Amino acid sequence: MGNTFRNIKLEKMKRDRKIAEILLDLFHRINMDELNSISESNISRYKNSSFTFREIKRELDYSYDLLNEGKCLMAVALLRNTFEDLMYFFATCINNNISVDVETKPGELRQVVKDNAENYFGGLFKGDDFKAIYDHLSKMVHVTSIKECINYLDSKSKYRIYIATEIKSEVIMVECMLMQFLEKRGKYRNNLQGDTLLISSTISMLNAACFAVAFRRKHNRKINEFFYDDKSRNYLRTKGQDALEDLRYLKEENDKLTHIINESLDKLESKYNQLGYEKKYEEIAKELLAQKLKI
Repeated sequence: MGNTFRNIKLEKMKRDRKIAEILLDLFHRINMDELNSISESNISRYKNSSFTFREIKRELDYSYDLLNEGKCLMAVALLRNTFEDLMYFFATCINNNISVDVETKPGELRQVVKDNAENYFGGLFKGDDFKAIYDHLSKMVHVTSIKECINYLDSKSKYRIYIATEIKSEVIMVECMLMQFLEKRGKYRNNLQGDTLLISSTISMLNAACFAVAFRRKHNRKINEFFYDDKSRNYLRTKGQDALEDLRYLKEENDKLTHIINESLDKLESKYNQLGYEKKYEEIAKELLAQKLKI
């Protein structure tokens, strides 16, 4: 990706946030290319899993398209459905003798995934993360105080960008979760998900800080809960990063976070080049950068 994204200064609010948005767009496109390159024919010994795998990919791509169109609430609703499909896919791949019928509860499938988390997600996600993510998405979909908050923010164009950026990072998190699972099962070998997740999670932290500045006069717990709890993102925790509690933390840790991000970008660039993405995505990055920096 050349020098386009080098030395991102996390405490700068405007220009770097636009670059961060471009990074998320690039990650999504690459993730989808990678997922679409995986054969569906032998993805699982459970006969119906291949159809769900195909649908998950379509839903992830459509969720991201909705976010680019500013349809944030629709994207969240679809992403929650996608996450349930993902738990079904994981559980039936882990145990192809599992019984799935009209009485099967989503929590039963999540429990199978939780019980096998170390074997299939070790290093990126822990067993408790799956329920935490599901609960987070559900709170935004169901009629709760958090959804009231999102309805309000989504009606204000100056705040909608923060919602879109947060949900984009969560779409990418789900994509990385799927890539990690497939790699652990020997179905995927390019290992892009670790560095991608680290950067997108840090962008989510940056986005939360930007939003806190923009919305500080009306700051309250309801708004805080809209942003996914970074403490549940085990990969960041293993890198020695704590959750973003306030803007001061981000400023204090700017140099450290900047170093981690650029180190991961270097690794991704090397992998992208090896996989033949260099020319294609350098052109896309330049195009998106030119568009977004005019805003």
